Amino acid sequence: MSPRRKPTVTVHHRAGGWVAPDYSDLADCSPNYHRGLKGELPCTGTVVWKVVEDYGLHMTIGFYCDADLPAKHRPQKTCQLADNCPNCPQQSVQPAAEYRGDTQVSHLYRCPACGVTWSTNRDRQAYGEAA
Repeated sequence: MSPRRKPTVTVHHRAGGWVAPDYSDLADCSPNYHRGLKGELPCTGTVVWKVVEDYGLHMTIGFYCDADLPAKHRPQKTCQLADNCPNCPQQSVQPAAEYRGDTQVSHLYRCPACGVTWSTNRDRQAYGEAA
């Protein structure tokens, strides 16, 4: 059995909100299903975040209001970006390489402990950078 592949994650921000997949209205916050299971009230905020996780053979898309965006996808507040290794307990791995496109910034990481490599793609506008 091969090791589980860490997905390539792309985070997008749209201040006006995202349209539902059936184009009927604005998208519903993805955590609302889990909120309902817990008996909590649904999120009524505008869904301004879209998180795409590409696993190679399949892809997941989640829509989030600002309050429900998972911490791991939150914009970084510092210039230094770091990530945790998907293969071992190593934390705060610094990027080995960076590419800045017109709308996205990509980082390539290599774990100093186990040698595994992975990448991230982030929407520049979502992270406060001019596109």
